[in-house]
Formats: sequence, structure tokens, C-alpha cells
Amino acid sequence: MISDNFQSSPLFNQIVDNILENVDIKLSSGDLADLRTVLVGARNQLISIERELANLSIKTEEIKRANKNFLKLYNSAPVGYLSIDIEGKIISINITGASLLGKLQINLIGDNFFTFLSKDEHELLSEKIRNTAITGESFKHDLTINRPNGSMMHAALEGEVASSHDGFFNIVISDITIRKISEMALRRSEGWFRATIDAVSEILVVVDPSLRILLCNEAFRRQMARIKKFSEPVGENIIDFCPFLGERERNEFQWIFETGKAVNSRIDFKSDSFDLFLETRLIPIFDNQGKVVQTLGVMTNITDKVIATNASEEKEVYLKGIIENANDIIFSFNLDGSITYISPAFSRILGRNTRDILGKNLSSNLHADDIAEWEKATRVLLTDHEPIRNLKIRFKNKSNEWWWFLVSMSIVENKDGNIIYGVGVATDINALIKYQEALEESRLSYKELWESQGEGAAFLDPNEVFIHVNPFGEKIFGLDRGVLKGRSLLEFVDNQDLITLRNETKKRKKGESSNYELKIKLPDETNRIISITAAPKFDDVDGTYLGTFAIFRDITSKKELENNLRNSEERHRQLFENNAAVQLIISAMDGSIIDANPAASKFYGHSREKLRCMNMTDLNGLTTDHVKEFIRQRLEEEKYIFHLKHKLASGELRDVEVKTSPVKINDDLLIHSFITDITQQRLSGEKSAHLERMLIHSQRMEVFGNIAKSLTTEFSTILSEIGEKTTFLRKGGQLPPESAEIDSLIEKGQKLINHILMFGSNLPFELQKWDLIPFIERMQPIIGMILGANYELSFQLKGGGSVFLDPILMEQVIVNIITNSRDSMPRGGSVTVSTDTATFAEPSHALGLSSGRYSVITIHDQGVGVEKEMEKHIFEPFLTTRRIKSSTTGLSLITVHGIMKQHLGAIELVNEFGVGTMVRLYMPLIDGVEVTTCDDRILNKTVLIVDDEEGIRAVTRKILEMEGLRVIESPSGEDALKFIEIHHPEIDLAIIDMILPGMTGNIFSQSLAELYPSTLMLFISGYPESLVARLGIDESKVNFLSKPFSVKQFRDKVRSILCM
Repeated sequence: MISDNFQSSPLFNQIVDNILENVDIKLSSGDLADLRTVLVGARNQLISIERELANLSIKTEEIKRANKNFLKLYNSAPVGYLSIDIEGKIISINITGASLLGKLQINLIGDNFFTFLSKDEHELLSEKIRNTAITGESFKHDLTINRPNGSMMHAALEGEVASSHDGFFNIVISDITIRKISEMALRRSEGWFRATIDAVSEILVVVDPSLRILLCNEAFRRQMARIKKFSEPVGENIIDFCPFLGERERNEFQWIFETGKAVNSRIDFKSDSFDLFLETRLIPIFDNQGKVVQTLGVMTNITDKVIATNASEEKEVYLKGIIENANDIIFSFNLDGSITYISPAFSRILGRNTRDILGKNLSSNLHADDIAEWEKATRVLLTDHEPIRNLKIRFKNKSNEWWWFLVSMSIVENKDGNIIYGVGVATDINALIKYQEALEESRLSYKELWESQGEGAAFLDPNEVFIHVNPFGEKIFGLDRGVLKGRSLLEFVDNQDLITLRNETKKRKKGESSNYELKIKLPDETNRIISITAAPKFDDVDGTYLGTFAIFRDITSKKELENNLRNSEERHRQLFENNAAVQLIISAMDGSIIDANPAASKFYGHSREKLRCMNMTDLNGLTTDHVKEFIRQRLEEEKYIFHLKHKLASGELRDVEVKTSPVKINDDLLIHSFITDITQQRLSGEKSAHLERMLIHSQRMEVFGNIAKSLTTEFSTILSEIGEKTTFLRKGGQLPPESAEIDSLIEKGQKLINHILMFGSNLPFELQKWDLIPFIERMQPIIGMILGANYELSFQLKGGGSVFLDPILMEQVIVNIITNSRDSMPRGGSVTVSTDTATFAEPSHALGLSSGRYSVITIHDQGVGVEKEMEKHIFEPFLTTRRIKSSTTGLSLITVHGIMKQHLGAIELVNEFGVGTMVRLYMPLIDGVEVTTCDDRILNKTVLIVDDEEGIRAVTRKILEMEGLRVIESPSGEDALKFIEIHHPEIDLAIIDMILPGMTGNIFSQSLAELYPSTLMLFISGYPESLVARLGIDESKVNFLSKPFSVKQFRDKVRSILCM
């Protein structure tokens, strides 16, 4: 039965009604009763469900609170917890576990735990996890974890299956690193300590208060074995046991035990067999109550160091003795040339006190003729770091006599390559110079005597060939001057006299002098009889017979020309042999070398015997056929002076000048050649020619600049008038909208003017102070975009300092150069941009730079470069690189040249065709600059306009009146001064054209400044702003505006001036 209360309950009735309304059937009262019974059961179930849901909600909140508490405990646990799958993927991990692994908790979720293990540890742990998954048994395992920062941790793992259904494993990680280390330390401590103290080189010993040795290392035992017969030191009294310790050391040990303070000392022990030097440190050892119970002695063997120091001191004394007793003057000097030391030889040789020269520049003590050569040599020494050898200079001695010295100098550098000071040696060569002068005087006297001798005199070799003969001697033989040398005396005698001559020669070879007569036959077939006085000459060293010195006289027709022909050949041979000039005798047939004099052997580095076996092809590098053709052409053209390159024995190539003369001997055509080394002359000539080309180029650029300034003046004025009148016509509505194209054309005209002015470095520009490295760093993205991905770009920004530059123009310079570098490497390559500083001690005429310090930007590429033929024209205004046979885009460097001149700098091109190009940009370094700004406001003031162009005056007047200014205008400086003299107006600002008829703008400004010292001035002109400074105008009182200019530019400029 269903209770009435339930049947009458609202919920029950509502359920029944809803069912009956939605069920399209007819029910009897019995069926209705059964239905109500079913519904009652359903309601009861609903009530039960509602109750269960209420209980479940309560449990959910409890679970949330429990879970929150669990997470708090989970993350704060002192050990690490993590869950992983069978592959090692981390499912969850607490904060402690993440800290042990060395990564953030959030970053570890999803990581593989096995990546923190070595390969062997990984395999072993994987095996344990697989067994756990099968058996369900937990496992324990100790392993080493590799952290991301490179450190290692010993860890103990305990793992179990978390869920057999999900395949997860819970693992507990504990850090046992300290425990592992402690265990190893405990196992190894005793052996390790003993091995450690035995391994150190210092002597270690520990003693108790009674000075009994408690412990010592092997170094102590080895040292004691050297000094005395070995016995075990432990237990012995250290003072009695060690021969090198005494009463001082006993007191030091006792003082340590009393005071507890360490002691440092040194022990010197010397014996018959060896010396011993020790540095000792005695260190107290305290117990827990702070009492000194033991003392540790640490002794370091410094014997080698002490011996080396003593040896160094002895060496220093030895070297000092050598320097002070040296015969040569030894000196040192600072970089400014002042003498810091000079040896006593200075006083011994010159009789002067060394104080006379210490602290002074050596050049102040030199002969006036030697100063220039000395200063040149010292510049080379300090600049190129090249030693100076054998420089002859003169010092004044005590008696004010000039004394000759031969000086050699070099520099001393520190480990960084910087010069510390210079040293030099001056050798006394005064006696040698005097001897050479006397020898030269003697030589000249002998020559004069030889030439003016009234008798024939000659020197003949052992074969009676004339080596030297005086003019009178040649005359006796009836020959012209120079013909007798190299000829034999035997040629002039008959068979009968030949026997006489040979007998006389034998006498001279025995050392006998003799007088004899000979009958000689002259070239004109006449016979003469001469008297000969002959004396032998022998080598002073080995006694070899060298020949004969003969005096011969013409005894009328009896012995007139007896020996004339004999002397000729010998004379030539001697001149050939003893001449300092390099000489070769060459066959005209094939270029083979017939003979070479000693000077040739010295120059080429080959022996004379080897030279006689060589061909000219071995020296000049030509083929045999080329040599033959070369000789044939020179003989046909009668061209006997030419230039070649000759190869020395060392392999070095030298530039030589060859002077030749054909000689016919015994029907053989020979070539007698004189060879002169002109290598240095050629190098000097090339350098001089380069400097001359750079000077001509600089002068040419100056001419182009002057032409550019003249051409742009009127053009700028015309553009200004057009622009200003167009502005007013447009405001009056008198021009259609299409007239805006006029402004574009004016702007193009201004750009054209700017390009023209670049030729003469006259482009208007605004300088700003920049640090060079930040400026280049700002351009790095731009440079990278220009080059693209196919190019390797590197920056070496190691210096540069601060400079004044126009950032827009300088960016254009760098972009142009980078673009050229890119286009010269169409298949890619490398470009390096670097910054540095450079110092010019003297003005660089080649670059057009004054002396001083400069910032340098260097751009180096590996492109095709520029042909040598076109390189010298690269900065000319009418040259385009399209003419150059390379892959460049044709960007002309004249624009870059002009911009760099405006920056008071320079551009330098270092080029090697086919290899690459290096461009250097120089700008002066600065210390700083103060930048000021102007308030943008306008005041009601009076402005004077002085311009000979009526259109310009009218337009500028309208602009100024529109700004509320009072305006006075004048067509010339003279008219303006007359107006001022009559009306005496107040003038706050004067706007002056630079170029005026009659009185120039500069002269007018000076006159106006005398009348109105406080009046500001604005110059306008088609010329650049740099002209203001060149005309001598005080730039602090004037401003400048370049034509053409817009209304806004003019208005803003006037405002900025009047707001100052």
C-alpha cells in the first residue's frame, strides 16, 4: 500500500500528472494503482540518489583538501619522488626530485629519466624495472646521475609498480653523494695521506713539544740520507738528528709551542760536498682546547734558486766589467733620443766627462754634416725596428777636434713588442779615417807622379804582360793610351832577344833585379832599342811571384820600342781583374761567359771558375735562342746600354744596367759587359713616381672642386627663385595641382648640385659626434642585407675612437663600397669590416692628410679587384668602373672621395687585380664636442636682407613679413650702409648673399659688425658652408643656408637664429 502522505505529496502528484499527460493510453484504476506503486519506488530511489550525491559532494571537498595537503607534503619531502613509464618517461616529479636532477620541475615533465644515466646504468635500471613489471616486486639500486651542469650525484633508488593497469612505476631518489665520498675517504684515508705527503717535493716533519719527530715524509728521509748515514728519524730529537738545525731553530720550535704563532725562516747549510738552502715554515697544531700539541715543519729546497741568483749577480758584475772596460763606447737612450747611459770609453777616447752628454740628445753633439743622416737613421730604427749598422758620425773631443766613430744601434722591446729603449756601440775609427785620407792623398800623388813621369813605367805579370803602364811608357811603344795594357812584352822582341828576356824573367823570379836592353819592333814596323830596369814583386803572404815593375827608356833608335806591345795586354788584364765594377766577357755567338772578374764573382755569388762554365741564360732567365737574338739585335741597333733582371746564386733577382761594347780578338767577336746593380734606384724611382701621381691627382681634384663651385652658384640662385615664387603662386591659387611636380624637379636639381659639389669636397653636410664602433654596429644589419646569404661577413671592431661625421653621407659611403665588394664577387665570397686607429708622424702627401691621429674603417673583400691600368684613374670624376674589366656595378668612387675630403679625411685603395681589394677610410680623431639646441619660437624683430637678386629679396621679404617680422631690404652692401647711416635702424638679423656686386658679403658683414656688434648674421649662397671659414668670417656670429632652399627651411633657419 502507498501511504496517503506520499500520494498527496507535490512531487508525487507532479510526476504522475506528467506521465499521464504524455502517455496516450487508457488506464484502469488497478493499473493506475500499480503505476503509482512503481513511481513510489522510483521516487524512493531518487531520494536515495539525492542523498548519495550530497554525501559525494562532501567527500569531493574532503578529497580536494586532502589532495592539496598531499601535494604540499609531496613537494616538501626531503627525498625525491617521481613516476615514470617503462620507457623512462617522467609522468610526475616533486620539487626535491627536480632539484636533485638539476632542472626545473615543469621542464622535467615528459623528459626521459634514462638520459640522466650512463649507458651501463641505463641498461641495468631498465632491466630492474622490467623485472618489477613482471614480478610486481619492488627494487633498490644505487647509481650515478649526470646533471645538466656537468656535475655528478650518487643516488639511491627504491622503486615499485604504481599501477599494473597503467604501467607506471614510483621511484624514491635519495642523495647519497656525501655518504659515498665518506665511505671512500674512510677506506682510503690512511693510504691516501701517506701517499700524499710522500708525493710532495717539500720536506714535511711533525714534532711534539719535546721536539721528538712524530711523522715525516720521504723527502725528509732522502734529504737526510744525503747529509748523514741513514737511520729512521721517527722518535729522534729533530735538533740532534738534523745537522743543519741548531740553537736558533730550537728556540723557534719552543716559541711556537709557547705562543701558538707560525714562524718563517731560512736555513743555509754548506758542506764540503754540497750546499743546501731551505725556506722553512713552522706551523702550530692545536687540540680541541686550543693548546699547541704538535708543530708541522714545511721546508722548501731553494738551493737551485739561490745558486742561480748568485750566478746572475756574478754574471751582471762580469758584464758590467766588460762594458766599462770595452774599447768601444757603449750607450743606451730613450725613445726621445736622450742618453741614459754611456760607458767610460767615452771619457777615455774623447777626454770628456760622461756628465756632458747624459740626459742630452746625441744629435746635439754631432757634426752639422752628420745630423741629417743621424736623424734619418734613428727614425728608421724607431719606426721599422730595423737595426742601424755602420753609421759614420763625428763627435767633438776635449780639444774641440772632430773624432770619427762607426755607430751601430738596435732597440730593446718588452714581451708585448713595445720599444723600451735603444742601445748602441760607437767604434773609434778616427785613426782608420786618417789613414784612408792619407792613403787617398798618397794615391793621388802616386797617380800624378805616374801620369807625369818622364820615363816609361809599367807593371808586368809573370808572363811579361802589361798590367799597368803610364802614358809615357805607351808613347815609347808607339801606341795610343790604353792599348798597351794586356799585351805581352814578348810580342815586341825577336827570337834572339826573346832568349834574353826569358833569362831576365828567370832572374826576377829568383828575386834578382836587373838592367838590360831589348830590341823591339813598333807597330809601324820600325825598330827601337830601349833600356829596362826591372824589379820583381812577390806576394807578401805566400811569396808567390807576382810580376815585374819596370822603368824603361827610349835609347833612340837602338831600343826604341822594345817592350811596348808586351805591356798592353797585361795592363788590360789587371784593370779587368782589379776593377770594382762587375765585368763579364761574353761570346757573341751563343752567350757563353768567357771570363768574369772578381767583382762579378762577388756580386753573383758564384766562383769565377763556375761563371766561366755558365751561359747568360743562367743569369737572365732567357732561353739560348732568346739570348742569341737579343745580342744580334743590340749589335745591329748599336744599342749598348739596356736593363735586365739577373739572378744571383742565392736565388735573388736584381735589376741591373748592362753597358756593353763589342770586342774582336783573334777573329772571335766578344762582348765586354759592365753590370751595375740599380735595384734601389728603381725602387726609389717607382716610389717617387707614385707620390708625383698622387700630387697631380690631388691638384686635379682641387681644380674640379673650383669648377664645381663656380657652376653651381647661379644654378642654385635660379632654383631658389623658382621654388619661392612657385610657393606664393600656389598660395594665391594661381597654379594647378599638377604644379607640385615643380617641387620634385627643384629637389632633383638640388641633388644634382650636391653631386657636382662632391667633386670638390664642397657638399653641404651636418657633422655629428659619433663613436666609430657603435656607428658600424648600427650598420651591421644594413650591410648584411646588402651582401645576402651567399657572402661571409665578419667584423673586427677593436678600436676607432670618436669622430665628427655626417651619418647619412657616411652610411652612403660604406653602402657604396659594400655594394661594389658584393658585385665584384658574383658567386659569393668574404667581406671583412674592421675599425682601428692610425698615426701619421708626418703629413701624408699621397693621401692628402696632415700629421696626427686618425680613425680608420677598413673594408676588405676577395673580389676580382681593379686592373693596374685603370687603378690610377679610379678617383677621377669622369671615370666609371663600367670601363674596368671586372664585375663591379659601376658605382664611381669620386662621390666617396668628395665626401671623405669634406670630413677632412681620405680614402685609400689597396688593390691586387684578381685577388681582392682593401678600402681604408680615414677620419680625424676628436676629444669631444658640445652640442647646443635652439628654442623653436619667433620674436618681433628687425631683419635686413642684402641680395642682388630682386626675386630672392621679394620672396624672402614676404616669408619674413608673414612671420610678423619687420624687414629692410637692399640690393648691395653699399646701399645698405647708406640706409643705415641715414636712418640708424635697429637690426637683429642680417641675411646676406655671399656673392654681391662691388662690396662682397664678407666685407659688408665686417662693416656691419663694427656698427652693430650684437647683430646676428645669416649667409645664403650656392657655395658650400665651408666657404664661410675660408673667407675668414667668425663662424660663432654667423649662420649659413645653402641655395636652393624651401620656404620651410628658410623659416625654420630664421626662427632658430632669432631664438638663440
